[in-house]
Amino acid sequence: NSASFSHRSNRRECKMMPGRKRILLYVQHLTGSGHFVRTFELARTLATQHDVWLLDGGHPVPRPPVEHPFNFVTLPRIHRRNGELAAWNDAKPIDEVMQERRRLLQIAVQQSSPDLLVVEHFPFRKWNLQSEILSTIEFARARNSQLQVMCSLRDVAPPTRFDPSSNRFQADVKAALASNFHGLLVHADPMMFQLTDYYSWADQLTVPIHYTGFISEKLTSPLGPNIDQTGPIIVSSGGTAGENLRSCAIEAWRLLSQRGATGGRKLVVFKSLAESNAVEALLWGIDSPDVVFEDFSTSFLGWMSRADLSVSEAGYNTCANILETRTRAILIPNDKTSDQSLRAERLAERGLATVIPATELTSIRLADAMGQALASPPPQHDLDLDGAKNTLAFVNNL
Repeated sequence: NSASFSHRSNRRECKMMPGRKRILLYVQHLTGSGHFVRTFELARTLATQHDVWLLDGGHPVPRPPVEHPFNFVTLPRIHRRNGELAAWNDAKPIDEVMQERRRLLQIAVQQSSPDLLVVEHFPFRKWNLQSEILSTIEFARARNSQLQVMCSLRDVAPPTRFDPSSNRFQADVKAALASNFHGLLVHADPMMFQLTDYYSWADQLTVPIHYTGFISEKLTSPLGPNIDQTGPIIVSSGGTAGENLRSCAIEAWRLLSQRGATGGRKLVVFKSLAESNAVEALLWGIDSPDVVFEDFSTSFLGWMSRADLSVSEAGYNTCANILETRTRAILIPNDKTSDQSLRAERLAERGLATVIPATELTSIRLADAMGQALASPPPQHDLDLDGAKNTLAFVNNL
């Protein structure tokens, strides 16, 4: 099925010269790594035909190799701490850091002279970066009156406590889109997600909505590391800590071993980007030949392609990996995020995953679910996973 279509018309005309374009991608991850990973994949695809600049100003994330290199705009790194923006290394006050980021963003705009500026998540999220984002749009438009500005949005993006209060949110999103953007790219298959699923007023937006399909990393080789004849069970929590999920999975694996139900498989546990000393001690204090620990890695999709089962949270990129490889999956959505529960629920409705709420997670329940999943056939679906390729086609037609 084709997941790309337009909704409504915009009062602005999208006029861009044909041929090679100069594209600046604004993305800022404040927790985890999902936004950067998804936008990196988009940059990697756009760079096959265009000149691309990608911002890098959050937690350092490992990058896979690229066939067509593109430019990185390195900004002073920031993250969210106790609900507020903070410098990554705490060396400078956040006001000074944001001032330096704005200066470097202006330099990046001068050097890239973008025809297209893609802003990830704002104005549906990232309101604490409103000043930086809007000033970047204004500066870029001053240099190129024909600049096109698109909002890039994942499948599920309801408001959070960091966004404007509920009685202002709808009006603020509509106003920001109408004043600053030419369209909205929703990186989802509309057969599974549409904006109106969580914004009843989305059909009132005055900018076109384009559903691109899910942005899914593609395998460069058919198989990942071969650690055994059977496929492993992999456990991951993306860029978040996930100590409880992983320790529970390890205990569930012990229970399966006691039942003689592991089938000679290994349990491969992936560390997150941000490990505490306690977690490090937990991980490396385990001495078992059938439990393997791996760093957060760009080879994760390869591991997923060989896995007999994935146990994870329900972040966008991990779920895209699951869909791409059609791997059996158990999802324990992170209840501290606004998107994972709905995403997990939709996958479960299609028979593509088993879901255990984080509040109900126990080693016994997980062990039972793992045994049942391993006895089930791999999932099948026809969801559109070519979001990056479809976005490239959209950009080519601007």
